Amino acid sequence: METVCGGIDDGRYCMTFRDKIKDWSCGVVAYLLSLGFLAIAIGCAVVAAMMIYTEKPWAHVFYSEHPIRMLLGGACAWFMSHLIVRGINYRAVEWKRFAGKLALAAVSVMFSLVLTEVGLRAFLAYRQSSNSIERLKEYRTKGKMPRIRGSNPLIRIIEPSIYKNVVYELQPNLNIMFGHKSLRTNSAGIRSDREYPVSRQPNTIRIVGIGDSGMFGWNTDQNVNYMANLEVLLNKRGDGVLYDTINLAVPGYNTRQEVEMLRHKGLAYKPDIVIVGWCENDFDLPFCMAQEQNFFRRDVLFLYVWMFQRKHFADIALNQLYDQDTFEKGKEAEFIRAGGGEKGVEDAMRDLKYMGENEKFQILIFGPMGKPIVGICGRVGLDFFNTCEKIPDGKYPESYNIHFVHPSADGHRILSEYLVKALEDSGWLARK
Repeated sequence: METVCGGIDDGRYCMTFRDKIKDWSCGVVAYLLSLGFLAIAIGCAVVAAMMIYTEKPWAHVFYSEHPIRMLLGGACAWFMSHLIVRGINYRAVEWKRFAGKLALAAVSVMFSLVLTEVGLRAFLAYRQSSNSIERLKEYRTKGKMPRIRGSNPLIRIIEPSIYKNVVYELQPNLNIMFGHKSLRTNSAGIRSDREYPVSRQPNTIRIVGIGDSGMFGWNTDQNVNYMANLEVLLNKRGDGVLYDTINLAVPGYNTRQEVEMLRHKGLAYKPDIVIVGWCENDFDLPFCMAQEQNFFRRDVLFLYVWMFQRKHFADIALNQLYDQDTFEKGKEAEFIRAGGGEKGVEDAMRDLKYMGENEKFQILIFGPMGKPIVGICGRVGLDFFNTCEKIPDGKYPESYNIHFVHPSADGHRILSEYLVKALEDSGWLARK
Protein backbone atom coordinates (compact mmCIF):
# COMPACT_ATOMS: atom_id res chain seq x y z
CA MET A 1 0.00 0.00 0.00
CA GLU A 2 1.49 3.36 -1.05
CA THR A 3 1.32 6.60 0.83
CA VAL A 4 0.28 9.33 -1.55
CA CYS A 5 0.26 13.08 -1.01
CA GLY A 6 -1.87 14.93 -3.52
CA GLY A 7 -1.89 11.88 -5.77
CA ILE A 8 1.84 11.62 -5.59
CA ASP A 9 3.89 9.11 -3.68
CA ASP A 10 4.66 11.17 -0.59
CA GLY A 11 7.74 9.29 0.47
CA ARG A 12 9.25 9.34 -3.01
CA TYR A 13 8.43 13.05 -3.40
CA CYS A 14 10.05 13.94 -0.06
CA MET A 15 13.23 11.94 -0.78
CA THR A 16 13.52 13.42 -4.24
CA PHE A 17 13.23 16.91 -2.80
CA ARG A 18 15.88 16.23 -0.18
CA ASP A 19 18.17 14.75 -2.80
CA LYS A 20 17.69 17.79 -4.99
CA ILE A 21 18.50 20.11 -2.10
CA LYS A 22 21.56 18.02 -1.27
CA ASP A 23 22.67 17.91 -4.89
CA TRP A 24 22.16 21.63 -5.27
CA SER A 25 24.17 22.39 -2.12
CA CYS A 26 26.99 20.11 -3.18
CA GLY A 27 26.94 21.65 -6.65
CA VAL A 28 27.27 25.18 -5.26
CA VAL A 29 30.15 24.14 -2.99
CA ALA A 30 31.90 22.32 -5.84
CA TYR A 31 31.39 25.29 -8.14
CA LEU A 32 32.84 27.68 -5.57
CA LEU A 33 35.79 25.36 -4.92
CA SER A 34 36.39 25.08 -8.64
CA LEU A 35 36.35 28.88 -9.02
CA GLY A 36 38.73 29.17 -6.08
CA PHE A 37 41.26 26.79 -7.61
CA LEU A 38 40.85 28.49 -10.99
CA ALA A 39 41.54 31.87 -9.36
CA ILE A 40 44.66 30.39 -7.73
CA ALA A 41 45.81 29.07 -11.11
CA ILE A 42 45.35 32.46 -12.75
CA GLY A 43 47.05 34.20 -9.82
CA CYS A 44 50.05 31.87 -10.02
CA ALA A 45 50.35 32.52 -13.76
CA VAL A 46 50.18 36.31 -13.24
CA VAL A 47 52.75 36.23 -10.42
CA ALA A 48 55.09 34.05 -12.50
CA ALA A 49 54.71 36.43 -15.46
CA MET A 50 55.51 39.44 -13.25
CA MET A 51 58.58 37.70 -11.81
CA ILE A 52 59.82 36.85 -15.30
CA TYR A 53 59.17 40.37 -16.58
CA THR A 54 60.73 42.26 -13.67
CA GLU A 55 63.47 39.69 -12.96
CA LYS A 56 62.73 40.19 -9.26
CA PRO A 57 61.22 37.97 -6.53
CA TRP A 58 57.54 38.40 -5.69
CA ALA A 59 57.14 39.99 -2.26
CA HIS A 60 53.47 41.04 -2.13
CA VAL A 61 51.10 39.13 0.22
CA PHE A 62 53.50 36.17 0.03
CA TYR A 63 57.15 35.76 -0.98
CA SER A 64 58.41 33.72 -3.90
CA GLU A 65 61.55 33.80 -6.01
CA HIS A 66 60.93 30.77 -8.24
CA PRO A 67 58.64 31.40 -11.24
CA ILE A 68 58.87 27.74 -12.26
CA ARG A 69 57.32 26.69 -8.94
CA MET A 70 54.56 29.23 -9.41
CA LEU A 71 53.78 27.86 -12.87
CA LEU A 72 53.72 24.28 -11.56
CA GLY A 73 51.50 25.36 -8.68
CA GLY A 74 49.15 27.07 -11.13
CA ALA A 75 48.99 23.90 -13.25
CA CYS A 76 48.08 21.84 -10.17
CA ALA A 77 45.39 24.36 -9.18
CA TRP A 78 43.91 24.24 -12.70
CA PHE A 79 43.85 20.42 -12.54
CA MET A 80 42.00 20.52 -9.20
CA SER A 81 39.49 22.98 -10.64
CA HIS A 82 38.83 20.69 -13.58
CA LEU A 83 38.66 17.61 -11.36
CA ILE A 84 36.02 19.11 -9.06
CA VAL A 85 33.71 20.24 -11.84
CA ARG A 86 34.07 17.44 -14.36
CA GLY A 87 36.67 14.87 -13.45
CA ILE A 88 34.85 13.62 -10.38
CA ASN A 89 32.10 12.25 -12.65
CA TYR A 90 34.50 10.74 -15.21
CA ARG A 91 34.20 7.07 -15.96
CA ALA A 92 37.27 4.96 -16.68
CA VAL A 93 37.02 5.53 -20.44
CA GLU A 94 36.77 9.28 -19.97
CA TRP A 95 39.78 9.29 -17.61
CA LYS A 96 41.81 7.46 -20.25
CA ARG A 97 40.75 10.00 -22.85
CA PHE A 98 41.64 12.90 -20.53
CA ALA A 99 45.02 11.36 -19.67
CA GLY A 100 45.72 10.96 -23.39
CA LYS A 101 44.99 14.64 -23.99
CA LEU A 102 47.30 15.65 -21.14
CA ALA A 103 50.08 13.42 -22.48
CA LEU A 104 49.66 14.85 -25.98
CA ALA A 105 49.77 18.39 -24.62
CA ALA A 106 52.91 17.60 -22.57
CA VAL A 107 54.65 16.07 -25.60
CA SER A 108 53.70 19.09 -27.74
CA VAL A 109 55.04 21.52 -25.13
CA MET A 110 58.28 19.55 -24.74
CA PHE A 111 58.76 19.37 -28.51
CA SER A 112 58.17 23.12 -28.81
CA LEU A 113 60.66 23.85 -26.02
CA VAL A 114 63.33 21.60 -27.58
CA LEU A 115 62.77 23.16 -31.00
CA THR A 116 63.01 26.67 -29.50
CA GLU A 117 66.20 25.74 -27.60
CA VAL A 118 67.82 24.44 -30.80
CA GLY A 119 66.73 27.53 -32.71
CA LEU A 120 68.04 29.87 -29.99
CA ARG A 121 71.42 28.12 -29.94
CA ALA A 122 71.69 28.33 -33.73
CA PHE A 123 70.78 32.03 -33.62
CA LEU A 124 73.35 32.77 -30.90
CA ALA A 125 76.04 30.89 -32.81
CA TYR A 126 75.25 32.99 -35.87
CA ARG A 127 75.32 36.21 -33.85
CA GLN A 128 78.66 35.23 -32.29
CA SER A 129 80.27 35.06 -35.71
CA SER A 130 78.81 38.43 -36.71
CA ASN A 131 79.62 41.94 -35.53
CA SER A 132 78.83 42.31 -31.82
CA ILE A 133 79.09 46.09 -31.53
CA GLU A 134 75.36 46.80 -31.57
CA ARG A 135 74.62 44.04 -29.07
CA LEU A 136 77.23 45.30 -26.63
CA LYS A 137 75.97 48.84 -27.02
CA GLU A 138 72.50 47.57 -26.18
CA TYR A 139 73.76 45.71 -23.11
CA ARG A 140 75.77 48.75 -21.99
CA THR A 141 72.69 50.98 -22.34
CA LYS A 142 70.71 48.57 -20.17
CA GLY A 143 73.52 48.31 -17.63
CA LYS A 144 73.90 44.57 -18.23
CA MET A 145 77.42 44.31 -19.62
CA PRO A 146 78.82 40.76 -19.50
CA ARG A 147 81.16 40.08 -16.63
CA ILE A 148 84.87 39.44 -17.10
CA ARG A 149 85.86 36.11 -15.57
CA GLY A 150 88.79 36.05 -13.19
CA SER A 151 90.08 37.06 -9.79
CA ASN A 152 92.66 39.75 -10.62
CA PRO A 153 91.83 43.16 -9.07
CA LEU A 154 91.97 44.72 -12.55
CA ILE A 155 88.59 43.26 -13.46
CA ARG A 156 87.03 45.70 -10.96
CA ILE A 157 87.76 48.65 -13.24
CA ILE A 158 87.36 47.26 -16.77
CA GLU A 159 84.50 46.06 -18.92
CA PRO A 160 84.15 44.39 -22.33
CA SER A 161 84.66 46.84 -25.15
CA ILE A 162 82.03 47.40 -27.80
CA TYR A 163 84.90 47.14 -30.29
CA LYS A 164 86.00 43.59 -30.97
CA ASN A 165 89.74 44.20 -31.41
CA VAL A 166 89.96 46.44 -28.35
CA VAL A 167 88.58 43.55 -26.25
CA TYR A 168 88.16 45.53 -23.01
CA GLU A 169 88.47 49.07 -21.72
CA LEU A 170 88.15 51.12 -18.55
CA GLN A 171 84.72 51.54 -17.02
CA PRO A 172 83.38 55.11 -17.31
CA ASN A 173 82.58 57.36 -14.34
CA LEU A 174 84.72 55.53 -11.78
CA ASN A 175 85.50 57.24 -8.48
CA ILE A 176 87.11 54.60 -6.28
CA MET A 177 90.20 53.64 -4.32
CA PHE A 178 92.07 51.08 -6.39
CA GLY A 179 94.96 49.39 -4.60
CA HIS A 180 94.87 52.18 -1.97
CA LYS A 181 95.27 54.76 -4.75
CA SER A 182 92.63 57.16 -6.03
CA LEU A 183 91.20 56.36 -9.44
CA ARG A 184 88.68 58.39 -11.41
CA THR A 185 87.52 58.12 -14.99
CA ASN A 186 85.38 60.47 -17.04
CA SER A 187 82.27 59.57 -19.01
CA ALA A 188 84.40 58.33 -21.93
CA GLY A 189 86.30 55.84 -19.77
CA ILE A 190 89.51 57.93 -19.71
CA ARG A 191 91.54 58.26 -16.52
CA SER A 192 91.00 61.95 -16.03
CA ASP A 193 89.02 64.41 -13.95
CA ARG A 194 88.22 66.34 -17.13
CA GLU A 195 85.77 65.79 -19.93
CA TYR A 196 87.41 66.29 -23.32
CA PRO A 197 84.90 67.55 -25.90
CA VAL A 198 85.39 66.20 -29.38
CA SER A 199 85.26 69.74 -30.78
CA ARG A 200 88.54 71.53 -30.13
CA GLN A 201 89.04 75.01 -28.80
CA PRO A 202 90.95 77.41 -31.04
CA ASN A 203 94.75 77.49 -30.79
CA THR A 204 94.96 74.05 -29.17
CA ILE A 205 97.45 71.22 -29.57
CA ARG A 206 96.08 67.82 -28.68
CA ILE A 207 98.31 64.97 -27.60
CA VAL A 208 96.76 61.50 -27.30
CA GLY A 209 98.58 58.80 -25.35
CA ILE A 210 98.06 55.10 -25.98
CA GLY A 211 99.67 52.52 -23.74
CA ASP A 212 99.20 50.05 -20.93
CA SER A 213 99.68 50.10 -17.16
CA GLY A 214 102.91 52.16 -17.36
CA MET A 215 101.26 55.15 -19.02
CA PHE A 216 98.03 54.52 -17.08
CA GLY A 217 99.90 55.03 -13.81
CA TRP A 218 99.60 51.68 -12.07
CA ASN A 219 99.82 51.95 -8.28
CA THR A 220 99.86 55.76 -8.39
CA ASP A 221 97.22 58.27 -7.40
CA GLN A 222 95.05 60.21 -9.78
CA ASN A 223 96.81 62.85 -11.89
CA VAL A 224 100.28 61.50 -11.11
CA ASN A 225 101.06 59.58 -14.33
CA TYR A 226 103.44 61.17 -16.80
CA MET A 227 100.69 62.08 -19.27
CA ALA A 228 98.88 64.11 -16.57
CA ASN A 229 102.18 65.76 -15.61
CA LEU A 230 102.91 66.43 -19.27
CA GLU A 231 99.75 68.52 -19.66
CA VAL A 232 100.69 70.66 -16.66
CA LEU A 233 104.27 71.19 -17.84
CA LEU A 234 103.31 72.02 -21.41
CA ASN A 235 100.72 74.58 -20.34
CA LYS A 236 103.39 76.27 -18.17
CA ARG A 237 105.54 76.95 -21.24
CA GLY A 238 103.71 80.20 -21.91
CA ASP A 239 103.75 79.81 -25.70
CA GLY A 240 100.16 80.97 -26.14
CA VAL A 241 98.84 77.48 -26.94
CA LEU A 242 96.46 75.32 -24.91
CA TYR A 243 97.70 71.74 -24.60
CA ASP A 244 95.30 68.82 -24.05
CA THR A 245 96.81 65.44 -23.18
CA ILE A 246 94.28 62.63 -23.45
CA ASN A 247 95.47 59.43 -21.79
CA LEU A 248 93.81 56.38 -23.39
CA ALA A 249 96.14 53.88 -21.68
CA VAL A 250 94.54 50.76 -20.18
CA PRO A 251 96.42 48.21 -18.02
CA GLY A 252 97.22 44.93 -19.74
CA TYR A 253 97.02 46.20 -23.33
CA ASN A 254 99.45 45.12 -26.01
CA THR A 255 100.37 47.25 -29.01
CA ARG A 256 97.57 45.94 -31.21
CA GLN A 257 94.95 46.93 -28.64
CA GLU A 258 96.55 50.34 -28.19
CA VAL A 259 96.36 51.03 -31.92
CA GLU A 260 92.77 49.82 -32.05
CA MET A 261 91.89 52.04 -29.09
CA LEU A 262 93.34 54.98 -30.99
CA ARG A 263 91.36 54.03 -34.08
CA HIS A 264 88.00 53.66 -32.35
CA LYS A 265 88.23 56.29 -29.62
CA GLY A 266 91.30 58.50 -30.02
CA LEU A 267 90.88 59.68 -33.62
CA ALA A 268 87.64 61.40 -32.70
CA TYR A 269 89.71 63.95 -30.73
CA LYS A 270 91.72 64.90 -33.85
CA PRO A 271 95.18 64.49 -32.27
CA ASP A 272 98.21 66.46 -33.42
CA ILE A 273 100.62 64.10 -31.65
CA VAL A 274 100.23 60.47 -30.59
CA ILE A 275 102.55 59.08 -27.91
CA VAL A 276 102.89 55.32 -27.57
CA GLY A 277 103.92 54.32 -24.05
CA TRP A 278 106.15 51.32 -24.70
CA CYS A 279 106.67 48.38 -22.34
CA GLU A 280 108.46 45.16 -23.25
CA ASN A 281 105.39 43.12 -22.30
CA ASP A 282 103.60 44.70 -25.27
CA PHE A 283 104.88 41.72 -27.25
CA ASP A 284 102.68 39.47 -25.09
CA LEU A 285 99.01 38.61 -25.34
CA PRO A 286 96.73 41.06 -23.50
CA PHE A 287 95.73 40.69 -19.89
CA CYS A 288 92.13 39.78 -20.80
CA MET A 289 91.27 37.65 -23.79
CA ALA A 290 88.11 36.67 -25.60
CA GLN A 291 87.12 33.04 -25.66
CA GLU A 292 84.32 32.06 -27.99
CA GLN A 293 81.19 30.66 -26.40
CA ASN A 294 80.27 27.02 -26.97
CA PHE A 295 76.60 26.92 -27.91
CA PHE A 296 76.55 23.13 -28.09
CA ARG A 297 77.39 22.67 -24.42
CA ARG A 298 75.14 20.41 -22.34
CA ASP A 299 75.50 22.01 -18.94
CA VAL A 300 73.12 24.92 -19.55
CA LEU A 301 69.69 25.45 -21.11
CA PHE A 302 69.90 28.76 -22.97
CA LEU A 303 66.11 29.09 -23.23
CA TYR A 304 65.76 28.66 -19.46
CA VAL A 305 68.36 31.35 -18.77
CA TRP A 306 66.76 33.69 -21.30
CA MET A 307 63.31 33.24 -19.75
CA PHE A 308 64.11 33.12 -16.03
CA GLN A 309 67.65 34.51 -15.53
CA ARG A 310 67.95 37.26 -18.12
CA LYS A 311 70.39 39.29 -16.03
CA HIS A 312 72.88 36.44 -16.58
CA PHE A 313 72.01 35.88 -20.22
CA ALA A 314 74.77 38.20 -21.46
CA ASP A 315 77.28 35.98 -19.65
CA ILE A 316 76.43 33.00 -21.85
CA ALA A 317 75.19 34.69 -25.03
CA LEU A 318 78.34 36.67 -25.87
CA ASN A 319 82.00 35.85 -26.25
CA GLN A 320 83.46 35.51 -22.78
CA LEU A 321 86.41 37.50 -21.48
CA TYR A 322 88.85 35.89 -19.06
CA ASP A 323 91.92 37.21 -17.30
CA GLN A 324 95.25 35.44 -17.87
CA ASP A 325 94.90 33.38 -14.69
CA THR A 326 91.50 32.01 -15.71
CA PHE A 327 91.84 31.84 -19.48
CA GLU A 328 92.14 28.40 -21.07
CA LYS A 329 95.47 28.48 -22.84
CA GLY A 330 95.43 27.97 -26.59
CA LYS A 331 91.77 28.93 -26.99
CA GLU A 332 92.27 32.65 -27.56
CA ALA A 333 90.45 34.12 -30.55
CA GLU A 334 92.52 34.29 -33.75
CA PHE A 335 92.55 38.10 -33.89
CA ILE A 336 94.06 38.18 -30.37
CA ARG A 337 96.70 35.59 -31.20
CA ALA A 338 97.69 37.57 -34.30
CA GLY A 339 98.43 40.66 -32.18
CA GLY A 340 101.19 39.00 -30.14
CA GLY A 341 104.89 38.58 -30.80
CA GLU A 342 107.25 40.73 -32.84
CA LYS A 343 105.20 40.28 -36.01
CA GLY A 344 102.01 41.38 -34.26
CA VAL A 345 103.74 44.50 -32.87
CA GLU A 346 105.30 45.38 -36.23
CA ASP A 347 101.97 44.97 -38.01
CA ALA A 348 100.33 47.23 -35.42
CA MET A 349 103.09 49.82 -35.78
CA ARG A 350 102.67 49.83 -39.56
CA ASP A 351 98.94 50.38 -39.12
CA LEU A 352 99.74 53.24 -36.75
CA LYS A 353 102.16 54.81 -39.25
CA TYR A 354 99.55 54.59 -42.00
CA MET A 355 96.95 56.10 -39.70
CA GLY A 356 99.24 58.99 -38.85
CA GLU A 357 99.90 59.75 -42.49
CA ASN A 358 96.20 59.81 -43.27
CA GLU A 359 95.08 61.71 -40.17
CA LYS A 360 98.05 64.09 -40.18
CA PHE A 361 99.42 63.48 -36.70
CA GLN A 362 102.97 62.92 -35.44
CA ILE A 363 103.98 59.72 -33.63
CA LEU A 364 106.51 59.19 -30.83
CA ILE A 365 107.29 55.81 -29.23
CA PHE A 366 108.33 56.50 -25.63
CA GLY A 367 109.69 54.17 -22.96
CA PRO A 368 112.41 51.67 -22.02
CA MET A 369 113.10 50.00 -25.36
CA GLY A 370 115.09 46.87 -26.16
CA LYS A 371 116.66 45.93 -29.49
CA PRO A 372 113.55 44.23 -30.99
CA ILE A 373 111.30 47.28 -30.70
CA VAL A 374 114.09 49.66 -31.73
CA GLY A 375 114.55 47.52 -34.84
CA ILE A 376 110.81 47.62 -35.56
CA CYS A 377 110.71 51.42 -35.24
CA GLY A 378 113.64 51.64 -37.63
CA ARG A 379 112.02 49.39 -40.22
CA VAL A 380 108.63 51.10 -39.98
CA GLY A 381 110.08 54.61 -39.83
CA LEU A 382 108.75 55.83 -36.47
CA ASP A 383 110.35 58.38 -34.14
CA PHE A 384 111.18 57.04 -30.71
CA PHE A 385 112.63 58.11 -27.37
CA ASN A 386 114.42 55.23 -25.67
CA THR A 387 114.55 56.07 -21.98
CA CYS A 388 117.14 53.33 -21.43
CA GLU A 389 119.55 55.36 -23.57
CA LYS A 390 118.47 58.88 -22.65
CA ILE A 391 118.27 58.34 -18.87
CA PRO A 392 121.43 56.66 -17.56
CA ASP A 393 121.16 54.02 -14.85
CA GLY A 394 121.96 55.39 -11.42
CA LYS A 395 121.04 58.98 -12.25
CA TYR A 396 117.91 58.72 -10.10
CA PRO A 397 117.11 56.63 -7.01
CA GLU A 398 116.25 53.02 -7.76
CA SER A 399 112.88 53.50 -6.04
CA TYR A 400 111.80 55.75 -8.92
CA ASN A 401 111.60 52.68 -11.19
CA ILE A 402 112.39 54.83 -14.21
CA HIS A 403 113.00 51.87 -16.51
CA PHE A 404 110.50 49.55 -14.86
CA VAL A 405 107.07 48.82 -16.31
CA HIS A 406 105.45 50.61 -13.33
CA PRO A 407 107.33 53.79 -12.37
CA SER A 408 106.70 55.37 -8.98
CA ALA A 409 105.12 58.81 -8.64
CA ASP A 410 108.60 60.36 -8.70
CA GLY A 411 109.46 58.24 -11.72
CA HIS A 412 106.41 59.56 -13.58
CA ARG A 413 107.45 63.11 -12.72
CA ILE A 414 110.92 62.59 -14.16
CA LEU A 415 109.57 60.84 -17.27
CA SER A 416 107.22 63.74 -17.97
CA GLU A 417 110.13 66.16 -17.91
CA TYR A 418 112.07 64.06 -20.41
CA LEU A 419 108.96 63.73 -22.55
CA VAL A 420 108.61 67.53 -22.72
CA LYS A 421 112.24 67.73 -23.86
CA ALA A 422 111.66 65.04 -26.49
CA LEU A 423 108.64 66.91 -27.90
CA GLU A 424 110.53 70.21 -27.91
CA ASP A 425 113.45 68.64 -29.78
CA SER A 426 111.05 67.19 -32.34
CA GLY A 427 109.75 70.65 -33.24
CA TRP A 428 106.13 69.54 -32.87
CA LEU A 429 105.25 72.08 -30.16
CA ALA A 430 104.49 75.76 -30.58
CA ARG A 431 107.48 78.06 -30.45
CA LYS A 432 107.82 80.27 -27.39
